[in-house]
Amino acid sequence: MMKVIPLSSGVIFKRAFSRPEVFQEFVNDVLDLTIEIDQVHTEYEYPKPVGFVRSRYDLFAEDPQQRIIVEIQHIKEEDFFDRFLYYHLISLVEQINDSNEYHFNRAVYTIIVLTSVPRDGSVNFSCAVSEMNPLSEQGETINLYPHRLVFLCPRLVNEQTRLK
Repeated sequence: MMKVIPLSSGVIFKRAFSRPEVFQEFVNDVLDLTIEIDQVHTEYEYPKPVGFVRSRYDLFAEDPQQRIIVEIQHIKEEDFFDRFLYYHLISLVEQINDSNEYHFNRAVYTIIVLTSVPRDGSVNFSCAVSEMNPLSEQGETINLYPHRLVFLCPRLVNEQTRLK
């Protein structure tokens, strides 16, 4: 029997998913997006600081249209949701370089993989998606932004689990 090293090891996760073809397939499976990338950066930081906290991304890749971030989190810290919303927003804000051009040139997709189930029961889903599109008073989604923040907890996969 072959021994398999769990992906909860950050080093193994980064090594496995930093291969462009593996990263591309993972993104396709989770987001239903086809991306074209040559490189996946590990421990990526933007060259210039953005905001007051320097964000370091576990896995980061870009194609001309999309910016993809994959983070692995072993333990749900108290600031878990806020921290990754911040990372996601920084990747949007970093694209704006002057006050005359408030256009996001690349869609930003952040995928957070939680490798354990928090003991406090605060995560009871296998997949949760946060989108940025406004909702009208009629309950209709106004499709303005493709950006998505996706939280995955593979240990809680169930009958309703679906991606894409």
